[in-house]
Amino acid sequence: MTAMERITPVDAASLVDTERGTVSRRLYVDEDLFELEMEQIFTRTWVFIGHETEIPEPGDYVTRNMGTDPVIMVRDNDDQIGVFHNSCPHRGVMICQADQGHTKGFTCAYHGWSFNLDGSHAASFHPKEFYRGGVPFDELGLHKVAQVGSYAGLVFATWNKELGPLEETITESSRWYLDILLGRTPGGMEVLGPPQRWIAEQNWKIGGINFCGDGPHAPTLHSVIGPQIGESAEQFMAAMMGESPDVTIEEGQNMLLNLLPGEELPFIGFPPELVKLYKETLNDEQTNLLGRMMTNVCTLFPHLSFVQAPVRFSEQEAPVNFLTMRVWQPVSATRTEVWNWFLVEKEASEQYKEAVLKAGLRSFSAGGTFDQDDAEGWSATSRGIQGPIGRSLNLNFQTTLGWKDDMWDDFPGPGKTARNMYTEITEFEYLTEWKRWMGGTK
Repeated sequence: MTAMERITPVDAASLVDTERGTVSRRLYVDEDLFELEMEQIFTRTWVFIGHETEIPEPGDYVTRNMGTDPVIMVRDNDDQIGVFHNSCPHRGVMICQADQGHTKGFTCAYHGWSFNLDGSHAASFHPKEFYRGGVPFDELGLHKVAQVGSYAGLVFATWNKELGPLEETITESSRWYLDILLGRTPGGMEVLGPPQRWIAEQNWKIGGINFCGDGPHAPTLHSVIGPQIGESAEQFMAAMMGESPDVTIEEGQNMLLNLLPGEELPFIGFPPELVKLYKETLNDEQTNLLGRMMTNVCTLFPHLSFVQAPVRFSEQEAPVNFLTMRVWQPVSATRTEVWNWFLVEKEASEQYKEAVLKAGLRSFSAGGTFDQDDAEGWSATSRGIQGPIGRSLNLNFQTTLGWKDDMWDDFPGPGKTARNMYTEITEFEYLTEWKRWMGGTK
């Protein structure tokens, strides 16, 4: 392929070899491939926008991105959530520059066109006679996404009119696991303030793939992980090699569940008053998994991830179980903006909410112990691949070949379940889903 030839969907799909278990390193550094991803994935899939509790009142809004397209998520006067292209239909100017706020409507600073909360055109600064009847203002509202859907407080949108409803992506099997994270109390979750944001010198897929269930990096890159969760390295590794299944759900949801052995349900890091609600809200199988769970690491294709884990920072402290939600926002082939929220049960005490936020900030955040490690490992990937030789080689996921026929058939939850965290199956399944969308087979 010459420099003037643009990569095609067929070319892109061929970069993931599902038979050999290899993936071209171009996926992490190629700018032409990045531009095709923005078209094939971010204009066609369901894309996470934000959490309902970020905009609780009519007029509340946040600004986000769908791929490289800026959007506004706003709650209108009918209490409906809308998502609109953050660009004036007149000359394309970004209308809303703030990250979040409250407003009665949106006005473009360039020529003064204004818009209602439902996106419709409200007024123009100049008298309509100025335009001499040539501008169909009724047709020139903010460009609206094709569909908006939500589950458990998560708001998704798509530009794709032909895509099935959100329930076909967040399937019953997906919801079974998401409820363990987000729907384990009657009130559900709320965000603890606005998201942290920082720039990472890495491809946007690297973090999502890691959060699908890259178990082998934990005891090496995160060598402090054992003491932080109150276990010795030997105990931690024994647990990881035991019941730590990799789970793949249809439509691109992949996760790692690190479970404690035995029949007891210690609910490490959770307060008793919330545990009572978990048992009342979840079914027995879900309650059993949550009670034994040390870590739940999950990615929903293309770029939404979660981590739940108990942490402590001294022998005198009791562990606190935090839940982080993260978006790997694409900027370029080798640059990502990380958006990081912390979630907590609405029913939780203010003391517990404060403890969750503190635990999360100290572990999974821009200055957290885990992200310090990950940032170096992931940026080093970009540096190691950036040259012509690096681009010509493959990433290796051939561990999957030895495990793919050895599934945990009687695992209590739905999905395809591998027996431990060393299979790489969930990570490679993410890339297989990427292949489907990039090749146009979905």
